[in-house]
Amino acid sequence: MATFTGTGSNNSNYTGTLTVSEQSYSVANNTSVVSYSLVLTGNSGYYFQQYYLTTKVTINGTEVQNRYEQISMPSPSGGVSTYAVCSGTLTVPHNNDGTKTISVSASMSTVTSQSILPGTITMSGSLALTTIPRASTMTVPSLTIGSAGTFTVTAASSSFTHTITYEFKGLTGTAATLSAGASTASWTPPNTFYAKLPNSTSGTVSYVLHTFSSSTEIGSKSYSGTVKVGTSIKPTSPSITLSPVNTNAWINSQGLYVGGYTKLRVQSSATAGTGATMESYTISGPSQVSGLSGADVTSSKTLSAGAKTITVTAADSRGRTTSASQNVTFLEYSYPALTTFKAVRGTYSNGSWTTSETGDHIRVQAVGSVSLSSQGNAGTKTVKIGTTNPNATSGNYYYFTSTNANTAYKVTGTITDSVGNTTTRGLTVPSISVPFNVDVDLPGAAAGMVSQHANEFEIANDWALVANGKYNRMLYMPYSWSTNGGSSSSSGYARIATVTITNSYANAPITFEVARRGDSRSVRLHLQFSSSSGTDPSLASFTYESIAGATNFAAFVYKTGTSVWDVFVRKTENADTIGVMTFVSSYMQGRTTITYASSIQASVPTGATSATSL
Repeated sequence: MATFTGTGSNNSNYTGTLTVSEQSYSVANNTSVVSYSLVLTGNSGYYFQQYYLTTKVTINGTEVQNRYEQISMPSPSGGVSTYAVCSGTLTVPHNNDGTKTISVSASMSTVTSQSILPGTITMSGSLALTTIPRASTMTVPSLTIGSAGTFTVTAASSSFTHTITYEFKGLTGTAATLSAGASTASWTPPNTFYAKLPNSTSGTVSYVLHTFSSSTEIGSKSYSGTVKVGTSIKPTSPSITLSPVNTNAWINSQGLYVGGYTKLRVQSSATAGTGATMESYTISGPSQVSGLSGADVTSSKTLSAGAKTITVTAADSRGRTTSASQNVTFLEYSYPALTTFKAVRGTYSNGSWTTSETGDHIRVQAVGSVSLSSQGNAGTKTVKIGTTNPNATSGNYYYFTSTNANTAYKVTGTITDSVGNTTTRGLTVPSISVPFNVDVDLPGAAAGMVSQHANEFEIANDWALVANGKYNRMLYMPYSWSTNGGSSSSSGYARIATVTITNSYANAPITFEVARRGDSRSVRLHLQFSSSSGTDPSLASFTYESIAGATNFAAFVYKTGTSVWDVFVRKTENADTIGVMTFVSSYMQGRTTITYASSIQASVPTGATSATSL
């Protein structure tokens, strides 16, 4: 309520009072009912009767009173005369936002200027009405594309209706329409939203809640909310295609996965989650492929033998990932071997062989084996004495008849497989066994064999020197067993010997003196087994004497089976020739058997023990 007053222009003892008040308001109609009353008061005993008064009242720009009438004020009481001129009500519309301030004015005027009359009285002012609630409010849910969520609307009037509109990265539409009295609405963000989030898993949607009274919009409010890409929207499980990459012609022709020879090609494909694009394919598994990234990648190195699990993780532009795995087995490959390579003397005649220690002829038995035989790998053998081919062959037997009993012969056997690798073994067929021989023409002397070299005293391989009842197994190999590296890479390894333990307590050191092409000095290897009452002791030590003349020397020992150990030496160059110059074993006669091998391979077996430098 507000009161506005004014005094007479002729006589200040007259006052006018305009009282304005808000009686009520309508939320539905956005209006207020305003009442007003106008009173003329005479003070100090002043009053008049039977005079004409012009009255005007204006509310909110509307002239609600405009009258000209003869009035008579009542006789004063206590010096004061009060006359109610007029009163009434007016319905005032509010602004769209529910606010309203009204202006009010009133005037009373007598037509004469007699001092007993008030003359003109004016009054004016303004009144702020109650703000009527207009736009409703709502709570906005966090939504997932393709899944329904619920909006909750709080309305100022149950007669209001509502419409919820949205805008998302250029997409617009109506999310929901609520009838009068409805307070909740369900909405499912459309799948078209996916394309607007190619690189993100969530975004912000703008909403506007429009409030209507009947069909007239009476207000609106803006909101924002999160919309997410569901966790199930991710790349499809990647399909994986594995294929071998081989530079070896035969392995490639067979389409094989072979340890140490085959690189691995991994091809992957997947479909990104809706609206996204594929970003990457990351490979995990063996070290040769782990960390590679791409839809079509090939390892830079060959893989080792064994079962492998290749896992591909596909990621899309949202960072969502899916993984799949595939298994592949790389076959174990080993160089071809002459598993049996031995020779005896005797006589060969008319296809018949008779063994004799004093025979002039030589029969060599060479039994070969190759790995990957079930995949078609095959071996081709050759056996020669010097450059001479055998005079006859029968299965695994090779017969040489252009020989004699008094000469020792070096026999070389080779086996080459389909992969193209060759293993060579050598052995010496001694002359006939005699207690002692002196050849004055060489000149030379020998024990246990016929003298073969000038200016040398030779001892047969199966003989030993014994001093004071003590055995000293020291063998100088005048023909020096050797293996030629051929076309193998310079990082290859020669298997120089196989040590087989045949008796208990074989724990005395075994020494090989090894010479490699390019080294200015030979190197001594020392192999020792643990003390054991059985024939399968563990390795005690494997060392070598480091010298300045041997560059980048390395040797390895590997247990191939019960009581059996292979010794390997690293090559120095592509066509390296490795010779065992001296063999020393002071105690091991009858406790070990040494078989000199001849095979080249790209790497030593996994788990081999490296010789340490003394």
